[in-house]
Amino acid sequence: MSQPLVSIITTVRNREQYLSETIESVLSQSYSNFELLIWDDGSTDDSIEIARHYAAQDKRIRVVAATHHGRVRALIGGILQTTGQYIGLVDSDDLLAITALEETVAVLETNVRIGLVYTDYQTINERNQILGYGKRCQIPYSKEALLLSFMVFHFRLMRRSVYKQVGGFDDRFPLAQDYDLCLKLSEITEVSHLQRPLYYYRVHDDCVSSQKSIEQILCSKQAIENAMQRRGLAQQYELQMRVQAHFNLLPQSGAGAPSLDFAQPVEIDSAKIQRIAATTHSSKLNLWALSAEALKCITQFIESHQLRTVVEVGSGASTVVLAELKQEGTIDRSITLEHDAYWYQDTVQRLQQKNLLDRAEVVHCPLHVQSINGDPSLWYNLSEITPLAADLILVDGPPHTIQPFARYPAPHLLHSFIRPGTWLILDDYHRDAERETVKRWLTDFPTLRLVEVMAINTGLAILQFS
Repeated sequence: MSQPLVSIITTVRNREQYLSETIESVLSQSYSNFELLIWDDGSTDDSIEIARHYAAQDKRIRVVAATHHGRVRALIGGILQTTGQYIGLVDSDDLLAITALEETVAVLETNVRIGLVYTDYQTINERNQILGYGKRCQIPYSKEALLLSFMVFHFRLMRRSVYKQVGGFDDRFPLAQDYDLCLKLSEITEVSHLQRPLYYYRVHDDCVSSQKSIEQILCSKQAIENAMQRRGLAQQYELQMRVQAHFNLLPQSGAGAPSLDFAQPVEIDSAKIQRIAATTHSSKLNLWALSAEALKCITQFIESHQLRTVVEVGSGASTVVLAELKQEGTIDRSITLEHDAYWYQDTVQRLQQKNLLDRAEVVHCPLHVQSINGDPSLWYNLSEITPLAADLILVDGPPHTIQPFARYPAPHLLHSFIRPGTWLILDDYHRDAERETVKRWLTDFPTLRLVEVMAINTGLAILQFS
């Protein structure tokens, strides 16, 4: 067999429950010129037997059975056993999307200045159900921002040459070794963010982030301090660390109460804001919805500008809040467009639970190809909707994974809802694609102006038609 271009390393320690699926996700790649090295770090379950079973069927797989020395030494040993020009790591409980290697290899092959490319990821649970889009994906990359936020997460593919140049993994880091490595790489090479969800990161009770969160934080702190020393920042800045507790309120069996999950303190200054916080943090909605802080600002914006009709693109916690505003008489009408059948049903159920279904109009509008200036684009099917004069259009969909500049069609294809004075609020403005979307809107619509940008979570851009 010729020398593979890509080396994938998977380290294993008692992952018999997930290992088969991980291996099969690698073997099913649309790109085939790779080797897979599975380093078993002293498993006491059937992980090594599972790995050997697949190795017997595919010559691209090699298995190393080692005594238990920890993940960082396993990574170092595994990489030393491989030869590919490009190195990728896949955790033994995670999954690769089928085109992950094909798309990341293409980035490195076409630009020799890029030493590391990373993709977006989605989180999954033990049953492979998608929980949501990775929160780190929303953080724009820069060498400086990486000092405080580890956005260079999964999936990563790097050149072996740059890995060697920075000395590889540091075995002094039992945890956060990936973060330390990426900080070092950012100092000597270009890093590219491929904004495609090509990795499935599994969240479960036995994962490292759940079992050793405090130790991981402390190792991350050390990685940052080392980077500050290398970059000459230690004499100018002092690193302060604040660890915040994360509490969940789980309903008693048979109580019928929603789960509440507060990752950070929520300002409660009125009964209305209490409802917003509870809505945002309940169950699945918080994985896709606007944050409590953003909803609070939008609610106050609606009230202060006395907006009466709202068109919402993308459903979620905001749909429930709009229904509550209608029930109070703050607004007269809201229409919510949702392309995804699952989230449409989920939103309808939540409105039913709160006896608000008659206060909201949620319409399932599957995406279909439409034309904007002669160019095809996916957008909501509005054929069953009667246009109304909207005071506010709230754009929080479709997801940016649907297509490049997924929200660009909004004012073009909602033109029958727009009149002089209509406000438009775009979520996720901190993303490069959304900032470019706003630039294009301002060029396409001479009567549209950018009024304000709110630095809330991923950013809210507030625009108005004159």
